[in-house]
Amino acid sequence: MKIKIDEIPLEGLSLDISEEGSSLAAIKDTLGFTVIGTVDGHLEIGKVGAEFAIIDGNLTATIATECSRCLRPIETEHSIVFKETLLLSADGAGGGEGKERELSIHDMDYTVMEEGELDTADIISAQIAEMVSGKPLCKESCKGLCHGCGKDLNEGLCYCVGPDGIDKRFAKLKGLKLK
Repeated sequence: MKIKIDEIPLEGLSLDISEEGSSLAAIKDTLGFTVIGTVDGHLEIGKVGAEFAIIDGNLTATIATECSRCLRPIETEHSIVFKETLLLSADGAGGGEGKERELSIHDMDYTVMEEGELDTADIISAQIAEMVSGKPLCKESCKGLCHGCGKDLNEGLCYCVGPDGIDKRFAKLKGLKLK
């Protein structure tokens, strides 16, 4: 849904949103996970003068990805509560149209909007990208894959490691005596 910033009333805007996960396909291409079903949420959007807009929101989404250790497919339910401040014009951050300047640490607190429209799909995508862990796990105790043969160690020991924990390929070296 696209919202024209100029059309937000002084008292603000309250929206219940539901965005189909398939419309957020860019997430899969860039971040490696998929949104299943719909993303549901609520947004409160208000303007602060002519320069800023503030979004208070909450979202719920189900994410499909794979465990970063054993590569099993996993689905996780996520809920986010967020607050985002939008700078409605790059001129407010840059000192005038067409001029460049070095960003300060305070400029990192805002999302700069060049156009006069707010796209809820962009907000949802950004919030989901922040919420999903860079290393998702199927469970905290996941043992991952064997580095030698690739067996899922959650299912038991692999054939390349003996019961004493020594790689069978190097077992003969155990008895080697160095002078």
